[in-house]
Amino acid sequence: LWQLAGPKRGQLATAVLYRGLQACALGLAFYTAIFLVTHLVDGGVVDAALAWKVTGLAVLSLCAQLLFSYLHVQRAWDASFQVGRNLRLSLLNHLQQLPMGFLLSRLECVSACVISDYIFWIEGVLSDALAKSVQAVVLPVVSILFIALRTPMLALAMVAPILVGIPFVLWLTRRFAPIGVKRQNVQAAAGAVMVEYVQGMRVVRAFNQISKGQEVFRAAVDHFRKLSIDMVLIFTFPLAAYVAVIMLGVPAVMAAAAGQIGAVPPSALSTAWMLVFAVFVPLVGLVGVLEHMRIIDAALQRIEKVLAAKPLPLMAEERPQDTTIAFEHVGFAYDLYTPVLRDVSF
Repeated sequence: LWQLAGPKRGQLATAVLYRGLQACALGLAFYTAIFLVTHLVDGGVVDAALAWKVTGLAVLSLCAQLLFSYLHVQRAWDASFQVGRNLRLSLLNHLQQLPMGFLLSRLECVSACVISDYIFWIEGVLSDALAKSVQAVVLPVVSILFIALRTPMLALAMVAPILVGIPFVLWLTRRFAPIGVKRQNVQAAAGAVMVEYVQGMRVVRAFNQISKGQEVFRAAVDHFRKLSIDMVLIFTFPLAAYVAVIMLGVPAVMAAAAGQIGAVPPSALSTAWMLVFAVFVPLVGLVGVLEHMRIIDAALQRIEKVLAAKPLPLMAEERPQDTTIAFEHVGFAYDLYTPVLRDVSF
């Protein structure tokens, strides 16, 4: 996907950087709240100077978030649109050079999906999901480093469930890929059946095959629906297990903090308790990014399949000298059960 971005990689990298800075600006708001709470826990009082300082930091955090969000959206959306446009033009140029049989074959990609839905998903990942994954990592990392400087034991308690959850992420990524490709293939096949049925409606009516055509289309839709339900059933438990492992970090940190009472300052414990959700909640949000990546992986494989198809050879410059038309044992049927022509020769 990164290679597909081509000359727009620099612009996308800048957009991701701005998204990371937006997460840091959000961290400034967390720091402001932590500073105020720890100040009160240590016995401090809130005077006018402190109130103005806290207000200024909160306003600065909000303004920085709005600024970096705008800069990210401006660059990411423009770059993703340019990548999608270039890819569409390349696919259209390649499709018009392919044999007609490839475009009509039910076993190949549906051309409309390749240049519309698939590229739309790619644009969505480049414009938002890619930056979301970075943002989901930046804030937890900064929070853990901040806590490690004050109470290393609490930082280790935060890192432990994350290290346990990493194998789940890797396993889900590998497990998602082949099933996602299969689902996209079934969806494309169902779409091809629908297109063929609608385009051939006159022929279907002429040969009184409406009932049979509807049965074929219904079977394709039911197959796609069954596969989608099976995917949900297959991944419900692993996804729930990943979320459970990550969120177990919350009670783990609470327990570790309880064991440190008396050994570390109360302000440090308050800091850990306030940042615990800032660490684990973004990591749970990575589940949605994994779903996007699964769809993109399947879409890219189908796009590569189209681009790998050999173009139709160029016509020879020589013109035919004879205009005779001959049929030799020609047969034709709209399906296996309704022959129209059978062994025609002339």
